[in-house]
Amino acid sequence: MKKFKRLFAVILSLAMVLGMSLTAFADDKATAITISGISKEGEANNIEVLAYKIINYDPVGKYVPVIEGSIDTDTNGQLKPTGKNIQDLFYKHLDKLGTPVKITDYTEADGTYTYTFNPAEAGSWMIVVNGATENVYNPAIVSVSQTPDGLDYGTLNLATDTFTDGVYLKRSPIPFEKTATTPEVNGVQYGDIIDFQIKTTIPSYPLSQTGLKFTISDTLTGLALVKDAENVPSITVGSVENEFANGVLEAAIVNGEKAFTVDLSDDDFLHANRGKEIVLTYYGQVTSDAKLTVDELNNTAKLDYSTHDKTGSASDETWHYTFGIDSTITGNTENWEASGEFFKVDEKGNVQYVEGEKKFETTEGETLAGAEFQLYVGSPKGPAFVDANGNKTFTTTADGRLEINGLDSDIVYYLVETKAPTGYTINSEPVQVEFDANYNESGRLESYDVLMNGVKAAGYTFDAGTKAGDGKVIVNEEVLNPFNFKNTKLASLPSTGGIGTTIFTIGGCLIMVIAPSLFFASRRKASK
Repeated sequence: MKKFKRLFAVILSLAMVLGMSLTAFADDKATAITISGISKEGEANNIEVLAYKIINYDPVGKYVPVIEGSIDTDTNGQLKPTGKNIQDLFYKHLDKLGTPVKITDYTEADGTYTYTFNPAEAGSWMIVVNGATENVYNPAIVSVSQTPDGLDYGTLNLATDTFTDGVYLKRSPIPFEKTATTPEVNGVQYGDIIDFQIKTTIPSYPLSQTGLKFTISDTLTGLALVKDAENVPSITVGSVENEFANGVLEAAIVNGEKAFTVDLSDDDFLHANRGKEIVLTYYGQVTSDAKLTVDELNNTAKLDYSTHDKTGSASDETWHYTFGIDSTITGNTENWEASGEFFKVDEKGNVQYVEGEKKFETTEGETLAGAEFQLYVGSPKGPAFVDANGNKTFTTTADGRLEINGLDSDIVYYLVETKAPTGYTINSEPVQVEFDANYNESGRLESYDVLMNGVKAAGYTFDAGTKAGDGKVIVNEEVLNPFNFKNTKLASLPSTGGIGTTIFTIGGCLIMVIAPSLFFASRRKASK
């Protein structure tokens, strides 16, 4: 503290207003100012740190402002800059401060930059950070005091120092997070409604900064926005409702649309709510007509906001997946047209995967077309599943396959035959269908297996690709074990056992032969 007091003895009023938490100095004088706490953004360093001199050291031993009248004084005539003085210099008079010193000497460690500035004269400089898109940096002040022993340099940490009123942060990182608050929502089913929530914070913009931009948007894939009596979007600012924000939200979200933008770019609103958290809640319904075994519903929300000299952005995304039986798939396995978990066969039929040939073949009997099924959710007597096209009855194709898309990995389904192929009896045994999916920590799919009556019918790996929505399904050929659902042919009309119709047929024929004979015999007898 001794060194701290000595450094600011000459410009005590400046220290009182700026309230910097300058690092205490060692016994030896610092030979330069270090400016730390500037976050690294991307691989290249696009940050530019400039030093504008705002206070000169007069040769007669007096400190004077570079721009006359730009800094207030106290009752003793000492300089006493206010937060408003600094903001006015920053946003209104920067061009009048002369050519700034561009600070280029920096080191990098732990994701932050530390710049070194060693002016050869006493005075105060305003540090301006340009080029940032992930943080909002307000101006900061550094000083060099003239002592009997020479110059003494102050050290600054932009990440922690604040102005005295505690509002104008030197650095305001912008948090932005999108989550699906519906439990167990990695796997989804057509018709499901997912609750989404976005959280962010309004930067601590100086009151003199105008023309601010702050917008929140989301573009949905495989989902449509829901706004009805049961699913009402909402927004809070600092944990309370805000009339302006509510009005913007009401106009932005339209039922059935697949994108929205909540534009909060209003200077008065942003200044009045500096540093407050925004929580946006909205709803989306799964509507995608999947043509793949797995349809990755990738949804990216975005925030665009003003920094000092640029427009920054932040984004976050969620992933949700629909699954299917015998769906067309894509991936690195060639010539696949369907995934082959389920085959409808007769009582002698047996369809199996042919290793090395990437196909299925019937080794006995035949596959059956025209069998109709319904898929029940949760139990064999649960509600019937309805797909994106409104179908609730699914029919086997010519090769005995049954394609059903848009299913959830968190639900147990039951496949029940409702109509047998012509000439066959219904097989009333429900087939239990499950999708055993594995997700990584971020919620993105890694692999899944299709289970029929608890036995693995097929297994897949999901390759997420190099960018969102670029995922591919890869067949794990070593576990292709199609489920054979058998039907029995109808029996012929009975000819043994009971009397059936045969005796009645024979009796009828005898009557037809005997009756005429008796008739004619009776006539001959009458004529005699």
